[in-house]
Amino acid sequence: MPAARPGLQAWRPLCETGSLDRDRLGPVLYQLRLRWRLDLDRLRAFLEAAPPDVPQAVEFRDPSWYSDATFDVLERHGVALCLHDLGDAARARREATPEEGTPCDVD
Repeated sequence: MPAARPGLQAWRPLCETGSLDRDRLGPVLYQLRLRWRLDLDRLRAFLEAAPPDVPQAVEFRDPSWYSDATFDVLERHGVALCLHDLGDAARARREATPEEGTPCDVD
């Protein structure tokens, strides 16, 4: 399985020193760039390295991500799907309970 990229390294000092005010922290949004194609192994590695007690959401810009396999990975990690208003994202909408992650619509 591929390693998560260094982007998550920035979280470690905040989490380890207690610098995050978790009572006031809203969801952290990870926005993937356009044309970043589906890579479930990389997504799993990233989410496993992310702080588990911080609310998170992911916004995919490439339509290849809108699949049941992707949604299952998000649900297993308790990460919300944030849908933008471009192209195929509108077709990706599906019901989700709070336990599965709540969709976050950006208009």
